[in-house]
Amino acid sequence: GTIKTHGSNGSIVLRKNEKPIAQSRERIITAQDDNCGFAKFADNLPTVLLQQFYDYCGGDVAIYGEWCGKGIQSGVAVSQLDKRFIIFGAMRIDTEQWINSSGLKSAADNIYNVEDFKTFNIDIDFSNPQEQLDKINKWTEEVENQCPVGAYFNVVGIGEGIVWSPVDPKWQHLKSKLTFKTKGVKHQQTIKK
Repeated sequence: GTIKTHGSNGSIVLRKNEKPIAQSRERIITAQDDNCGFAKFADNLPTVLLQQFYDYCGGDVAIYGEWCGKGIQSGVAVSQLDKRFIIFGAMRIDTEQWINSSGLKSAADNIYNVEDFKTFNIDIDFSNPQEQLDKINKWTEEVENQCPVGAYFNVVGIGEGIVWSPVDPKWQHLKSKLTFKTKGVKHQQTIKK
């Protein structure tokens, strides 16, 4: 489990000899048609850093993260911080395989990695999950009471929740389908029918 930061989903697509492409969850964005300043941020990243990220990933890649900070969301610890990109995953474009993204970060450029903050590990027996669910709910409540990302930057405030993904290599090909979120009560939505 990794901390779910309350911001706006974003990605940077890096292809050999091409300008980086910034995306929101649903569309390509530009500095002229932006999403909370993320495209402008991506456009201004140093070429040397982007080349380091490209080399680290071993080729064309989409780097996913949460764009968070002042003016993006409100009412949470990370909304008190200057804007930053917190990477939570990277996928090779040619193979559509998730790769280890833990080395993708640059504090000098306000890019952090979700694995830099508190993480949670648990084995879940899906035939009898209650004990593990109780533990997951307790951890989620702790995150809501004090966001570990905020605490890392000496900011007091609530967090959103935890994102759970399989770590066993035999399940990595299903990571997108098996990932789920647990959110604190203040971030849960009720769907009315």
